[in-house]
Amino acid sequence: MDLYKINTKYDKTVSTLARAFGICESDVRNAITRSYVFDADETNNRLRRVLCKAARGEAITVAGIGGSITEGAHAKCWGDIGNNAKEYTEELGGERCWFQRTVDWFKEQFPDTQVNSINAGIGATSSFLGTFRLEQMVLSHKPDLITVEFSVNDPTAIPNLLKDEILEAYESIVRRCLEAGIAVMQVFLVQQQGNSMQDYHMEIANHYNVPAISYHNAVYPDGKPICDWVRLSPDDIHPNNAGHALLGTCVTNYLDLVLENTDLNAEYELDELHTSWIYFDTFNKLHAEYAYEFCDRARGGFQFFEDIPDVCYKWKGALVSDNNEGSIKLNVAKGAKRVFVQYFNSNGSFETDFMGLKSSCNTSPTGWPKAMWHRVYTGKAIDEDSTITIKSHKSGRVILQGLLIAF
Repeated sequence: MDLYKINTKYDKTVSTLARAFGICESDVRNAITRSYVFDADETNNRLRRVLCKAARGEAITVAGIGGSITEGAHAKCWGDIGNNAKEYTEELGGERCWFQRTVDWFKEQFPDTQVNSINAGIGATSSFLGTFRLEQMVLSHKPDLITVEFSVNDPTAIPNLLKDEILEAYESIVRRCLEAGIAVMQVFLVQQQGNSMQDYHMEIANHYNVPAISYHNAVYPDGKPICDWVRLSPDDIHPNNAGHALLGTCVTNYLDLVLENTDLNAEYELDELHTSWIYFDTFNKLHAEYAYEFCDRARGGFQFFEDIPDVCYKWKGALVSDNNEGSIKLNVAKGAKRVFVQYFNSNGSFETDFMGLKSSCNTSPTGWPKAMWHRVYTGKAIDEDSTITIKSHKSGRVILQGLLIAF
């Protein structure tokens, strides 16, 4: 498969992106080919199986899990921020994030096939929260293909987690999808200063023979951006619509290449899955229970809200205590090795009591409002069912989203 080949149908897009970024068309083409950071001899049978299924007219589901870039942040212009390349919007086919462009490729390529999509991108979330929400938000829908994008969010989780823990969480996402027979594609982004977990995530891609598309390599070669960063992004992280269009083209051009090298009438076997983990299987067996699931049996001074702007739109609600001493108890099953309380940062605080181990958490925001977690317990597997008590302090607002347990 020739990874230096760019489909002629992208000629207009390449020309538009060159003008949007203020660079030559050849620079855009080089950026696209640089984004293919994997071995050209990969079999990619999992992806070929998806293409064959779609060609047969069977419904397929494409899912994406990641942070705000998968979610689509700044592909559109929202108020005074967002798509600072809006003068090129019409030429780029509208304001569409890279994930939507990927889904649209399947719809355009297989017009007689039902193509479902699940966008499980949530802003400011890392692989740690991703691995806990994978089952309910993604795997339960039985997707055929999933994209995984956490390379610029994972570094922000390290102050609250060990580096190995965040990499164990990322590997868990990739491996559990592969174990479910799902085709996986990893996607790597980059911040303005060049920060990214790409090198670590790439080790996982190589280990499991998973294709990886690198926006990092496309726009940030040799330690500097291909153009003035302001042409790529309205801030220090999120691509504008032109940036999303570039990443989308990197992905869809690769899909074109795989399609060209696929016999749509063939029966492709699943690629063999490595039996060994690169890291540890810390997050292989998980239980996530969210507020909407336990609010009927555990309120204790908390109020349940289905909709809180910027908080609950994908977690389906939260338990909130405003300036009072709310207290709830939740079950933790035998065998738990790690226990976390997920909350949304605000201006309150709470304390937990688990098997006599007490700890407190100040939920005051650092940076921007986002979902966070409080470590309650890490240790050997508990030998009997237990309970955790979560008690809000009288001053401030506490927003509880869920309980996260690793076995």
